Amino acid sequence: MGHFFAVCRLVNSIVGRLVRSIIGLDINAAKEAFGEFLQKDSLHPDQIAFVNEVIDYLVKNGSMEPKEMFDAPFTHYHDHGLTGVMGEEMAMKVVNLVRQINENAEVA
Repeated sequence: MGHFFAVCRLVNSIVGRLVRSIIGLDINAAKEAFGEFLQKDSLHPDQIAFVNEVIDYLVKNGSMEPKEMFDAPFTHYHDHGLTGVMGEEMAMKVVNLVRQINENAEVA
């Protein structure tokens, strides 16, 4: 019986990510997910633009692998992408937010 439930969870995870990849992420949900980060931390304009680019990507694609923030179009802001723009500490916050959004797609 445990195997059956494990298979069901796996199927739900796959279906959730598939649906999210097709329809994207609601813009309000994406902005809400990053809202506290944008308000709490003092970000300079390039950092805000970078986060907005991440939000746009998530709205269009539904999820994101954190490694994508080290490639174009995110390298437009800095050659090293996420860590170049944000620094290590804030970069980890962004990665954790993206991972949380991805996990939410799996349980939806």
